[in-house]
Amino acid sequence: MNQELATVYDPKAIEQEVYKRWIDTGAFNAEPGDEGA
Repeated sequence: MNQELATVYDPKAIEQEVYKRWIDTGAFNAEPGDEGA
């Protein structure tokens, strides 16, 4: 596994994958009474 790492962080490279995971897991769905609501 010889994969060269980027020298600068590029959020666009992973943003869609992470955002989809947040949507799929309900990260933006607050319920009344939830801690921090």
